[in-house]
Amino acid sequence: MSVGYSYKLYEQNRAAADDKIGVALGRVCIARDIPVAALSERFGVTRAAIYRWFSGLSDPQPRFVAPITAFLAEIE
Repeated sequence: MSVGYSYKLYEQNRAAADDKIGVALGRVCIARDIPVAALSERFGVTRAAIYRWFSGLSDPQPRFVAPITAFLAEIE
């Protein structure tokens, strides 16, 4: 587990559905210790939105799917 994320978020992300793009984003960012603040700035959303995506509590709006997919391809 990354030291930049709470154990609670790590557990929520791990338990969330594999098919959600926000959860996939969370798994990569947690593993690579990419700060939520950087993602928030990049996608123009609040840090709370990023945390909800990571935990599977909400999904990114459709307009974010392509940018998230491109980001994941860029960092993997």
